[in-house]
Amino acid sequence: LKREIKRKKPAMILYPVPPWYVLLTAPLMKFITGVPYAIDYIDPWVYDLKRKNFKARASQWIARTLEGWIVRRCALIFSVSQGILNDLVKRYPAAGSKTMVALPYGVELNDYAGLARGEENGRGFTLIRYIGAVSDASVRVAKAMLNAIKLLLAHESLKVEFIGTSYAGKGLSQPKLKNIIGELQLNDTVTEFPNRVTYRKALELTMSADILLLFGDMTVYYAASKLMGLVASGKPFIAFVHRESFPAEFLRSLNYPFMVQYSGTAGDSPEEKTGELRNVLERLILNRHDFTPIDKHHPAFEIHTAEGMTKIFADNIKKALTI
Repeated sequence: LKREIKRKKPAMILYPVPPWYVLLTAPLMKFITGVPYAIDYIDPWVYDLKRKNFKARASQWIARTLEGWIVRRCALIFSVSQGILNDLVKRYPAAGSKTMVALPYGVELNDYAGLARGEENGRGFTLIRYIGAVSDASVRVAKAMLNAIKLLLAHESLKVEFIGTSYAGKGLSQPKLKNIIGELQLNDTVTEFPNRVTYRKALELTMSADILLLFGDMTVYYAASKLMGLVASGKPFIAFVHRESFPAEFLRSLNYPFMVQYSGTAGDSPEEKTGELRNVLERLILNRHDFTPIDKHHPAFEIHTAEGMTKIFADNIKKALTI
């Protein structure tokens, strides 16, 4: 890195994390070369432990020991959600004086060019898909979604696929929802494929489904990497997300009609939203042929395209360099 800095003479170095341990070099390189650095948090480094094993405890000890030292010396902080930035300021109040920019996952519209839309002709059922990993924090939300789907089976003919649900690589992946699917007696309706698929394949699976699922987890910093892709696809989708998360805020700003929100409080939990979720999903199924996609030229969406995001990155880096 030192050789590259000497050769290319960058004005700033941007560290996208994870992997977080690359950040250990950031203050050191700044000290040696004088080049300032920015951090782009794709996931938080410090978080509440679910697993208490030695590796997890050691990792979090390192994170809690070193993160403040690294954050206080950076010039600029990006993050996929405002929740991550808020947590940083709570841990390190001095970070609040820095430029901090929440920039959720976006999409390149040209990725969808030339992809055919799926046809329902002769299918005899509605094909619903969820494409992406299912984290431990989202299993509870997924179960509520599956309960809603079960309620619909009395009136609708459905096939539901969960694809790429494991974070592990091929040969190591394990189903995340198998036990829940069996418990709810949905084996004839719901199929889980835990192996991850390529980005291109994910796009093709998106376009060939009738309806897409988007659900969050129990954290407010959940950023939903699939959200802008679903908007770009123009396909019907239902969102089941934490009401304090960015996806909920974004879809509320557009008055998106096929969204159900929850929180962790009594009376507003995912489990207590099953009936509402069932009703919204049924409404989407019945109106899928008349579905009106979100306008891709809407300013709220355009800033999340690759072009829009690049401008935000560039403008804020320029601003940080002139302060």
